[in-house]
Amino acid sequence: MKWLKRIVVMLLLAMVFFWGILFAAENAKQVALNLVFLELSAQSVSLWLILSFAIGGLLGMTLSLFLMIRLRSSLRQAKRRIALLEKEVEGLKRNSIKER
Repeated sequence: MKWLKRIVVMLLLAMVFFWGILFAAENAKQVALNLVFLELSAQSVSLWLILSFAIGGLLGMTLSLFLMIRLRSSLRQAKRRIALLEKEVEGLKRNSIKER
């Protein structure tokens, strides 16, 4: 089953690569990008689009990384709290059994 998954992933990657080449070939027109305070040199439309998607993806992954770190930290704290409470419950159970 693992080999089937690898084949599917490889086929998907090949399709994305093919579509990327086709996209770059069809959008080769040179365009200068003006970012209010900065004017960038003329590059192909496909390059600007691919760069914008890549930068957006990297920013999204970076922001989600910070969120994941925060969530894992709170999960760790919750697990510690649960462990303490379970110890307390066990101690109370033992005390109630001894008192009988």
